[in-house]
Amino acid sequence: KLEIYWRLGVTEVWLFQDDSFALYGLRDEAYEQISASELLPDLDLALLVDYATRSDPLEVLIEYRQRVRGTPLT
Repeated sequence: KLEIYWRLGVTEVWLFQDDSFALYGLRDEAYEQISASELLPDLDLALLVDYATRSDPLEVLIEYRQRVRGTPLT
């Protein structure tokens, strides 16, 4: 899979498997695994995993909107 992204010039690839993200950054001609996003360094990956693994998309959307707006979570 990574070769396809390399051919497209994608500088950062995120793979989600087994309830976790594996991130890869393009270095010269190959990808290396990285521990955090270089494009979105302030992104909380643990929170993103929490949202991605929940079964109720509406609940996730409501909570995310509350967080973005700074309103207390209920």
